[in-house]
Amino acid sequence: ERVGDDEAPLPKKAIIKPPPLLVAAGLAGPDEHWEVLMALYGYKESPKLWADYRDTELTHLKAEINEDTWLTLDQMITEPNMWRVIKHQVSGSSTVEQFCGILLVYVDDLLLLGEDSIMQYVIKAIQTKWGTSIPEVIDETSGVRFLGTEIYRQGRKWWMTQRNYIHD
Repeated sequence: ERVGDDEAPLPKKAIIKPPPLLVAAGLAGPDEHWEVLMALYGYKESPKLWADYRDTELTHLKAEINEDTWLTLDQMITEPNMWRVIKHQVSGSSTVEQFCGILLVYVDDLLLLGEDSIMQYVIKAIQTKWGTSIPEVIDETSGVRFLGTEIYRQGRKWWMTQRNYIHD
């Protein structure tokens, strides 16, 4: 690994040939070479590059509710794919912090658990950084698929199945 001025390791340089399909389509020349600057699907370093980038963005995420109230994410030390959602509220001359939800992350799949009205602010903040599919809600009739499981909720009861996984 190379080391920069601040002694942090610099990413390895990668030079690749464009895919033959792009050459055949005339979008790249046969003698061209490209430098990979970010995560590239199929490139062995890509999962780590993406995870580092994603985690940096989530660490700096701030979801404003109003002038005196906002939400941040706090990555767990014991499980780095789990983030606490923290509500910050100005009260007099101090700021009160309150745990109000959990964000579970697997590559680019996100599961956000908490009060719907509060979690909507986190969703909107995430959507300002990345394009997302339409958020799904866990309820009695439509479970949400996450990590090969289906998650359902009925009142305060929660359950998970792997019905689709078993069926497949």
